[in-house]
Amino acid sequence: MRDDEAEIRGWFDGYLEVFGSLARGDRSDVEAVLPFFTVPMSTTSGRDHIVHMDSGQVVRAYASITHDLQDAGYDRSVADRVTIRVLNERAATVEGHGERLDKGGGRMSGFGGFFLVIRIDDAWRCTAVINLGE
Repeated sequence: MRDDEAEIRGWFDGYLEVFGSLARGDRSDVEAVLPFFTVPMSTTSGRDHIVHMDSGQVVRAYASITHDLQDAGYDRSVADRVTIRVLNERAATVEGHGERLDKGGGRMSGFGGFFLVIRIDDAWRCTAVINLGE
């Protein structure tokens, strides 16, 4: 793995760690997701496309998602397939697929996400997320 790929994988693993700790309820500082993103940033699903114009919008979106997962008994996300493609010195894509598991180890759902990440100030940050579903 090239240095950029290793850095991006570290970014992705760190994101999953913070997301998981918020969705489990281990922490409540939803602002902890902000270092993983640029603002503005966009999210796209099969239902809609949203541009989050400020950090408050990102925090509110993640608060809603993580609260719903807490209520459902979420424990962790397991990424079983992660593909990183470095496009140039400042841009890359990350495609991750896996499962969300509940506190009993049961499968809650699959997940799939495609992230456009860019290097800003020597750190990788996501500027767009596409939800690929299961």
